[in-house]
Amino acid sequence: MLIPDKLSAYSPWLIDDSLAHLTLLDGGILGTIPHSLDLRGRIIQAVEQGAVDFYLPGDTHWSSKGDMLAAEWMVELFQTDSGLRPD
Repeated sequence: MLIPDKLSAYSPWLIDDSLAHLTLLDGGILGTIPHSLDLRGRIIQAVEQGAVDFYLPGDTHWSSKGDMLAAEWMVELFQTDSGLRPD
């Protein structure tokens, strides 16, 4: 599970684009890690679909909603046909 910091997760909405790509999560190398879960992309998509503050306001920690969504996404990963399903 590749956990983005708050800056990375909200980078599409930053006014200063020079700050938007300071994270290693923007690099293509991380996409080559087998069986990884890209939370940054999923968080951005959830926020675009109306998820309210994945992170706590004025803090860098996830909200309880953020914890729940990350857990749901991890369960989905293990339920796919990618060979990760427990027997």
